[in-house]
Amino acid sequence: MKIELVEGVEIDISGPLRKLRLKDGWYVVGEGSLDTVDSEEEADLLIQHLTTQ
Repeated sequence: MKIELVEGVEIDISGPLRKLRLKDGWYVVGEGSLDTVDSEEEADLLIQHLTTQ
């Protein structure tokens, strides 16, 4: 499954959770979702939180 952002960037949101850095900031993608986060550290924390539930 892929999502296309306004800038024309296409992101594959399938597969395991992972962090992604784009020009406009950090994202956590995977498992069918895309979440915006404020920093790489926040991305790591979100992935940890989502994988330990």
